[in-house]
Amino acid sequence: IMDVLVTEINKIPYFISINDIEMIFLREEVSFFRVPLSKPFLVLNNKLVPVIEPGIFFPNQGNKSVGREVFITFSYQGRTHALLLDDLLVRTQIVFCPLPSKLVGKENFISGSALLSTGKVGHLLDLPALVEHHLGLK
Repeated sequence: IMDVLVTEINKIPYFISINDIEMIFLREEVSFFRVPLSKPFLVLNNKLVPVIEPGIFFPNQGNKSVGREVFITFSYQGRTHALLLDDLLVRTQIVFCPLPSKLVGKENFISGSALLSTGKVGHLLDLPALVEHHLGLK
């Protein structure tokens, strides 16, 4: 059993462990910008924080959620990162089923799945894997 925040990316539910989250901001509460030929950043406590945009990893296919865009911040290898989400849905406890190794690819950011009370399947985001891939993108 894990305490998670249920989020939404392109109308698909994803789970993020509550223990991984440092802060949550609405998009309009922070300065978000793009530097030419670089990845996007936000300014937090007078420091630049790299932003991971899920569209890079999870194709939109016209399914963008209509919720409030939010950032969550988390730490990985001593550095703060931000993930842009389409919406936050609820905080809950979930029992996960790990994915079989044959379903996990080299660029997989999902470490498990669970069934929501709505009948939808949600996936547990592996934030370190997401950061590692994001840092490797040019």
